[in-house]
Amino acid sequence: MDRLNDLTKEHKPSQKVKPLVEFLWHTHNTGEKLMGRVLPVPFAELVLVRQGRFDLFDVQGNCLNQNRKQWIAGIQTEARYCVLYPDTEMIGLAFSPCGLSAFYPQPVKNLVNRYESDTSALEVFSPLFSFFQNHDLPNTHWEDLLLSLPQKSIPSHIQDSCERLLRQNLSVKELATQFRISEKSLIQGFNRHVGLSPLRYKKLLSFEKALRAEDFPYYDQSHAIRAYQTLGGLTPAKYSKEVKSGKVHPRYPHFMEER
Repeated sequence: MDRLNDLTKEHKPSQKVKPLVEFLWHTHNTGEKLMGRVLPVPFAELVLVRQGRFDLFDVQGNCLNQNRKQWIAGIQTEARYCVLYPDTEMIGLAFSPCGLSAFYPQPVKNLVNRYESDTSALEVFSPLFSFFQNHDLPNTHWEDLLLSLPQKSIPSHIQDSCERLLRQNLSVKELATQFRISEKSLIQGFNRHVGLSPLRYKKLLSFEKALRAEDFPYYDQSHAIRAYQTLGGLTPAKYSKEVKSGKVHPRYPHFMEER
């Protein structure tokens, strides 16, 4: 537990970049090789491996990041496995629900369950990667650099919808009615700027709340079991057992150590 707790440091951004970024994380593995399972997360990330090696695999064993040093990860709706090698240091930027869409030129749905590492997709972020490669954290100058990158505006009703889904149990129809738009338009907007339909995004948020023990967002136990098995490949009882045994990161409940 102590090793997992010390493994990752989190840096909260200031309010000026809060609409775009949820948090910045910094991982430095100074111990032996660490293997783990990464459960689905409701946010996209920008990741840089400053030194060392980090491998990601799907459940079939296919390498997802191809040993690259930098990539964009879209929202993940499937569990993955990872190997963090000794003396590996990484920095990651976790975007707000629509944050990546402000910079990424294509619909964000193209990145769901993918790790994009080609030059054209990452070109817009090259100044940020260069900064993280050459500066230690904490260092808040990355915020000004991020804001200086080319951006496009995000529809306010998409941003507000994400916030309402986080705080209220709303159907797609109810959400569309509140903004006086069609359900089709709302779904299209979510796919483009968030990456998922409102319903799929809502399911991920519920899973997130359950992992963090903030709420029990399911109708009954059978509903919870189906959600855990579909998204994480395990049952709530199995996850609770892993938490008690110290295999789950105390601050990042999506990460489970595989011993």
